[in-house]
Amino acid sequence: MHKEKSLLEYKREAREYKKALVGLTTTVLTLENAIDEQMKHPWCIKRDTAIASIMNGLTLANHMAMHFGLGYSFKKINKLYGNTEKGGENGPSKKR
Repeated sequence: MHKEKSLLEYKREAREYKKALVGLTTTVLTLENAIDEQMKHPWCIKRDTAIASIMNGLTLANHMAMHFGLGYSFKKINKLYGNTEKGGENGPSKKR
């Protein structure tokens, strides 16, 4: 039989979700600021490499939020990003 959660359990879960969201938004803001800082520099390979590294951090933060926060499987996340089981393009899939 399904046991009903207590109010305390719901409050604890809410605190955990809030903590995870604070972590996610802090990471995103930090990485957005880093991208803005890199964009102030003239174009060069070093700048592009730095921006690619920052974007990898954003992708990782997003994957963690999807998996641990939303409960998405890695297979579903890969599908959302347009990746196949054997690999594929990086980034969200684009439908045109």
